[in-house]
Amino acid sequence: MISYFGTKSKRGESTRLRSDRGFTVIELLIVIAIILILIAIALPNFLEAQVRAKLAKVKGEFRTLNTALQEYQLDFNQFPPVVDHFSTPFLVRLRPLTTPVKYLTEMPRDPFVRLDGKYGGPEEQSPYPGNIYMYNTGAANFGEGVTDPNSRLQERFSLHSGGPDGVIDFPYYAFSENFILQQRHLVFVYSPTNGTRSAGDIIQRGGEIPNPLPGFGS
Repeated sequence: MISYFGTKSKRGESTRLRSDRGFTVIELLIVIAIILILIAIALPNFLEAQVRAKLAKVKGEFRTLNTALQEYQLDFNQFPPVVDHFSTPFLVRLRPLTTPVKYLTEMPRDPFVRLDGKYGGPEEQSPYPGNIYMYNTGAANFGEGVTDPNSRLQERFSLHSGGPDGVIDFPYYAFSENFILQQRHLVFVYSPTNGTRSAGDIIQRGGEIPNPLPGFGS
């Protein structure tokens, strides 16, 4: 009888000790490994979704800017002029759309972060913001085709986002007809065919554009 109760007590104590000991190191490592595998699977999909959302935002804001630029052109018979296509800050170029007439209630901002030290980045654009879309328009002394007396570059413009790589790769004459005719320039145009994080500018051409960008619509 004594032996029976003693054995029962030891078994109960052994069971209680096993239930109180928690997870072993191996069990914890297995759980951590599973969590890391799930993160490795989910993170790229999350980042891809972020890039796709930013792309959609850029295209939507390009439509907004295009509408505002067209309204400005109807009022002044020209698009907002760009005095110097290389040094005029991006905000200054588009400022006529917000003052004195508010064609836009606020200036859209590029959701893709610009790299510092690069053209169009915060350091280069200082003291103005470094996330304004780049706007260029045809001028009498700028862009391929200006020697043509029938050139209509004044009636064209282009908008650029730095894209996922955060760099304005082609800050020149995307509004020019030769930008399309000379295929070598198209390497500077963003294309998601090699993944949504591919390099290149997201470009919108507007005004009287004879040849649209392949796959982008304008």
